[in-house]
Amino acid sequence: MSQVDCSRQGEVLAHELGVISVFGGNARLVSSVGSVLDRTARAASGFGAIAAVLGIAGGFMLRRNNFQEPDPALGGIDPVPNVARAARLDVVQNNGLAFGGNNAIAVLGRVA
Repeated sequence: MSQVDCSRQGEVLAHELGVISVFGGNARLVSSVGSVLDRTARAASGFGAIAAVLGIAGGFMLRRNNFQEPDPALGGIDPVPNVARAARLDVVQNNGLAFGGNNAIAVLGRVA
């Protein structure tokens, strides 16, 4: 997995601990398109998917806004803090986690 987009700014620790439990202790790039877009509510997952496709095609990752310092519990997670960066993304997981348990995950990838 090249990148995981947690899409919402809240519950960051819970989302990223989930990433660690699924992918292990290896460093993962974890960004949050929701922190850039603010409150788009149900549209955030769609915008996250668009950002993932643009990032795969354009070779970049969006930043996570307003990042202060990492939580020590996150280990090797790279939160892509405050500044977008160049990156070759082959596979991106877009988490759409919403109120009331309306959750979906889209895994998008580069065409071989």
